[in-house]
Amino acid sequence: MVDELGRALRVCQHYDILKELSLTLGFKISLSDLAMLNLGTKKDPWDHRRNALIWKEKPHVLRQHNRRDLDLTGFI
Repeated sequence: MVDELGRALRVCQHYDILKELSLTLGFKISLSDLAMLNLGTKKDPWDHRRNALIWKEKPHVLRQHNRRDLDLTGFI
């Protein structure tokens, strides 16, 4: 994939906070369920198989989706 400036994107190491939370809780929980329990809202529906295509055609849409996920986790 290429960013908006034409540079190749680097894949940084992924940290899955839900995996850590699941280990602590002793059971799996989805981001949507976690958001509903804590914030009264669900995660937006999203087909991750289309990420590369969306990044190519409408990168702002992918950024908005990721921003929403970050908002739901309360990290930024």
